[in-house]
Amino acid sequence: MAGFTDGESGGFNLSIYKRKNTTRLLLQFKLEIKQAHPNNVNGKLIGSAYFSIFSELCEYLKTSLVSRTIRLNDIRFLFIIIVHSSYSQDIIMEYFDKFPLLGKKALDYAD
Repeated sequence: MAGFTDGESGGFNLSIYKRKNTTRLLLQFKLEIKQAHPNNVNGKLIGSAYFSIFSELCEYLKTSLVSRTIRLNDIRFLFIIIVHSSYSQDIIMEYFDKFPLLGKKALDYAD
């Protein structure tokens, strides 16, 4: 998961919502993969492998997976994991403390 996140696929977001008398912070971790492969057996196997990997990550993080498959001349896959519950965020923090990010996203995580 650290490798996916260090690449262009993952990131951290902080949203601030102001209401009349309150301010709400929403912390979120998002991991997203978009890929296109030939519409053949190999393309289907690759999509199946990514689905399996992302399903395991969702099980580990106690969240759900958003996935889309579009079949045209090629096969386009989209897999998205969004973590926003405090329980799942604790799992993320434990993971990245054990397997730290190496790129500029390490600074985002530290913040």
